[in-house]
Amino acid sequence: MAMLATNGGSSMVAKELGLGLMSNPLANSAANTSSKQQPQPVNFEVRYCHLQANQLQSEHYLIDAEPGAKTSALLDIPPSLGGTMDSISELLRIHDDWPFELLHLHNLQIFGLSALLLKQLRNVPYIVTFHGSDILNPHLFDQNLEVATQVLRHAGAITCVSNYLADKLRQKVPDLTNIHVISNFVRASWRDVEFVCKVQPQRFLHVSSMRAVKRPGVLLNAFSQLQKHLPNAHLAIVTTTEGARRTKKMLNDGVHSGHGLQIIDGDLNPQALTDEYAQAHAMVLTSSFEGFGLVVLEALQHNLPVITPAVGALPEILGKDWPYLVIEQEGERAGVQDDEQLSTDIAQAMNKAVQAPNECLKSLIKQIVNRYRGPQQIAQYAALYQRILKNQCQDY
Repeated sequence: MAMLATNGGSSMVAKELGLGLMSNPLANSAANTSSKQQPQPVNFEVRYCHLQANQLQSEHYLIDAEPGAKTSALLDIPPSLGGTMDSISELLRIHDDWPFELLHLHNLQIFGLSALLLKQLRNVPYIVTFHGSDILNPHLFDQNLEVATQVLRHAGAITCVSNYLADKLRQKVPDLTNIHVISNFVRASWRDVEFVCKVQPQRFLHVSSMRAVKRPGVLLNAFSQLQKHLPNAHLAIVTTTEGARRTKKMLNDGVHSGHGLQIIDGDLNPQALTDEYAQAHAMVLTSSFEGFGLVVLEALQHNLPVITPAVGALPEILGKDWPYLVIEQEGERAGVQDDEQLSTDIAQAMNKAVQAPNECLKSLIKQIVNRYRGPQQIAQYAALYQRILKNQCQDY
């Protein structure tokens, strides 16, 4: 089978899923768990293709040699690839050079039409996974609803990484019947690891691209308010190269003085995130939307409490009893969130986290992480793949 993904969380999930499919015994027996017969191994071979959505017209390239990619050969997408027609033709060429039985898309926008044409021309079924912003992308479902819907109706299955996303998708396309919820999960290299943390008091961590959806203005405003009560508070922002540029521009514009603030380019220093997880007292998020919140799960894996607005799938992942879920209040205009009030509420939650020891949350954190360890989710995908392939053989 082949997996196609873009840069970011979707590519991480694709790599971890492929790695698990070929190494996890639960995955290999998932297709037969409902049968009384002895489970038989299912041998999955997974190959990857990887590209950035903002480089669609100029540069297509392969996943780098990280653990997931090392599990198999890579699909050869040349840098000369241009637009949609070229994507379709190239995918056909790849299939003809190395036939695969199933195509898994982790991004509908990039290869959705290509997958539909591949099915029509080569009889290859495909599955589509939604990770978050794709469902709320106005360009996808508002401007291209008919095309997107057609691609989804011909999919062997559609998966969403949270119930929240599945409900949103059903609102967009009410007649879809093949939607499944299979959540994201902790990366294999961090699973069952006891992390040694040397927490620094009053040190907070934020991890994001610092795009508008992450509400960086709310983050910096909340930190400013916190510093009025805790002058020694520190905030480390681990972001991308572009995110670092955005943050520095905000500082130049006077959004924050920069005191107590550390901007870390995670693209240049991949180890920085792990180091910061070990030092922070708590993670703080200010997103206006999270389809799952994989970074939240990673923080919890490092026994790090998370302060976040109760948006998107986060209440589903953390549970409604999570002590640092901040309920947003509407502003003066109906339906508009009051960012100033949210900043105040986030700052208060950060101050509360400083006063409360992390130890009291260990049991709750362990319960949450155990729900998203990985073997169960990998087994669900394996069973879904097998069902699609079985139906394909019967139809054929």
